Amino acid sequence: MNGVHFPNLTTQIGGAPGASIDPLLALKRRLQGLGITVKYPLDEIPSFSVSGLTPYDMALAYYQAIAAHDFHIIFNERAGTIGYLDSTLALEMLYAMVQHRPIVLLHSPVFQPDVDTFARDTIERHLNRIVIGNLSTLDIVDTVYLLRNVASQPIWYMLSNGDKRIIANHVRAYFRHFFDGAATRGRR
Repeated sequence: MNGVHFPNLTTQIGGAPGASIDPLLALKRRLQGLGITVKYPLDEIPSFSVSGLTPYDMALAYYQAIAAHDFHIIFNERAGTIGYLDSTLALEMLYAMVQHRPIVLLHSPVFQPDVDTFARDTIERHLNRIVIGNLSTLDIVDTVYLLRNVASQPIWYMLSNGDKRIIANHVRAYFRHFFDGAATRGRR
């Protein structure tokens, strides 16, 4: 793609649950054309019965990728809502903040009703440190410029210790729901 490559950059793209995977895969291919390794979304969701993986394993690997990769992309479009940001995507953003990962939102956030006040306030307070740019439609020059600036260094979001504890509790609760659901299914 125009000879520009970012061979050492890795990322993942978070998308709203239930949204079409096709636009995320198109963005993944576009970024891969620039030499960026995009671990998620997976091209195919592995069969849990064949792979031996559980939904918990998949979620854990995804969150480990957020912590390890150079930056995190939020594909915040769903069902015609440009900027869609639900509690799942908000939690990904909060976790990326704790990990000092730069965040790219495709659009300014439109918070959904399930986003709690803490998450909304924290994200709004740090919007000046979050890049908003539609990587799906930017021309190649603007995409390259944006990515060079985003991935140049970790971001210090200046979260308080209290903020970090609350985020850790939110993440624990998210992962706990995998076990709560399994326990409920096991009792039936």
